[in-house]
Amino acid sequence: MNIMDDLNGQSFSPKELAAIVGVSQSSIKRWVDAGHIPVTRTAGGHRRISRNAAIHFIRSKKMRIVRPDLIGIPDLNDVSRPIESGRLSGEFLHGLMLSGKTEQVRRAVTAAFLAGAPVGELFDEAITDALARIGEIWKTDQRGVSIEHGATSIIIEVISHITALMGPPDDGAPLAVGGAPQNDPHIIPSQMVSTTLVDSGWRTINMGPNTPVHAISDAVDMYHPDLVWLAVKSRLQGRELADLAKLADELLQERIVVLVGGREVERTRDEWPDDVKMLFSMTDLHRYAESAAEERRGQLA
Repeated sequence: MNIMDDLNGQSFSPKELAAIVGVSQSSIKRWVDAGHIPVTRTAGGHRRISRNAAIHFIRSKKMRIVRPDLIGIPDLNDVSRPIESGRLSGEFLHGLMLSGKTEQVRRAVTAAFLAGAPVGELFDEAITDALARIGEIWKTDQRGVSIEHGATSIIIEVISHITALMGPPDDGAPLAVGGAPQNDPHIIPSQMVSTTLVDSGWRTINMGPNTPVHAISDAVDMYHPDLVWLAVKSRLQGRELADLAKLADELLQERIVVLVGGREVERTRDEWPDDVKMLFSMTDLHRYAESAAEERRGQLA
């Protein structure tokens, strides 16, 4: 078992959660009794609050964490000042990435996440903006490529950390499978899609970059997902696009939602089947995925 598994297994008493967020124990008990914080009961009848439930509550109420050490996250005081109301600027994040300050990038994104920033907005407004700024450096500085590679590694690590903070989705949550197609080496777009879906109440299997069409078909046969996504950033050749469009059509006939997005989808939008759902921001994905997950829960109720 790794350290994140240990943290996900954490639980707190109302008194301990009160200390984490700096409120009275009676306030936590009132929120529990009102149904705002799910709890389990020990054999002796004492309330226990899972770490995942605690983090979800902290985010929903935009509460300040005064004892981050008790919940297994670093002290965020030195990066909280540039973050107001959960909003993290791309300019601030770009500065940290440019300096190679991996830990401070992680802490800044964590602080924004815990302050209640929707993951879709966090990706669109901070991380994508910061990466775009980094991507322009090569035009005036020969070190630009190495700087961009370093920043990419930082962000991959940071998104993995945020996903881990969310904890595992419910076993009964709808399932999505996806990735970037063959010859598309980009890791981050599909990783963002996966994390945004998890934040919206989905289970996901992210197949990552360079995923052949047959591998996606095999995953569909194996896992029977409710949704398949394709994050397409690299330019598609004629045959590659035809194969993906054919796959999308086959999935739609099986009543599987097909969701596509990315720079190359914008360029080729007229060549995809009519019923393919196209989304071009993580914010829009978050809205759609939350609504779709809620609709599915209603169907199963």
